[in-house]
Amino acid sequence: MADTAFLQRKMVLYYDDRGHADTLIHELSRYQDVSLVKKRLTLGDYQCHDWLIERKTLADLVHSLCDGRLFSQVARLAASSHHTALLIEGCAQDIANYQIHREALMGAICAITLNFHIPILRSLSQRETAKVLYFCITQLYRNDTDLQLTGRKPKRKKVANFLYYKVCLM
Repeated sequence: MADTAFLQRKMVLYYDDRGHADTLIHELSRYQDVSLVKKRLTLGDYQCHDWLIERKTLADLVHSLCDGRLFSQVARLAASSHHTALLIEGCAQDIANYQIHREALMGAICAITLNFHIPILRSLSQRETAKVLYFCITQLYRNDTDLQLTGRKPKRKKVANFLYYKVCLM
């Protein structure tokens, strides 16, 4: 029953009116169970329930890191009363001509995740970003329904433990 109620309900995704991701919005509009609402967001590019998602292209991430804006932007997200996530869009080819070491980007991503406690989502293109956002809002709306996580461990771990005990007893 919960799945039927879930499918009949439109999921609302707010997106910032200053964004320039036309392909992404077009792709999201193809989902019949999603209602897109354009509005001015003070933080982030997308909002669903109490989650804000900041989308950055890989090139923008590099620019922000190099000019010193990245960590102040991330600090504002972390200080928000909302849950926040950073969605990084693009591939290494997008920044092939930039003068930045891979290790600098890896360090920045580790700092964002570990020091600011902001999860990082990845996509290769606006089309894939639309899919990632759809999966995110689907999960958030499913959490509102009767779907409960059981918290059980996968059976595979039990089998592995059993084999370990069996080997130890021999």
